[in-house]
Amino acid sequence: MKNQKLSDEELKTIFNNMRIFRNMLGIKQEAFADSIGMKQGDYSKLESGKKDNWSKYWDIIASTLCVHPLQLTLRNCQIENRNGMLVINGLDTSQYEFLEPNIRLWKILDEKREREFNALKDENNVLKQSLKLKENKILKAYKIIAHQNKMLQKFAVNIS
Repeated sequence: MKNQKLSDEELKTIFNNMRIFRNMLGIKQEAFADSIGMKQGDYSKLESGKKDNWSKYWDIIASTLCVHPLQLTLRNCQIENRNGMLVINGLDTSQYEFLEPNIRLWKILDEKREREFNALKDENNVLKQSLKLKENKILKAYKIIAHQNKMLQKFAVNIS
């Protein structure tokens, strides 16, 4: 299942459910964005499907909405807010059983999140190596300057 992508329809379902679930809980977009550590404008792009790296927010969005991440993938679901608990298709979020298509979506998203994490680790390693090289260059330059400073001091003593 490597490198599978979600279809536009699947993505549209997820983004639509994010908005519907948030609205059902009576949470304004700005407050929700703040609660997951985003700016409102960025969250608006995310919810409308215009932000590319949305999958890294998958778990925190589901958690903040008090739903299982797979519930964001459900199509044509009946949603109610019962005392702050989302009831989806007649079952509260702790009782929901998931179907195979939703498990497939979860695996795709999990693989994407893993690839993004590995890419960030690789980028971090490259940055560490680059930083180490620059640090070595700075140390060499410092030694050269220190040596030149000593030579200037000797020269100044010889002149006087």
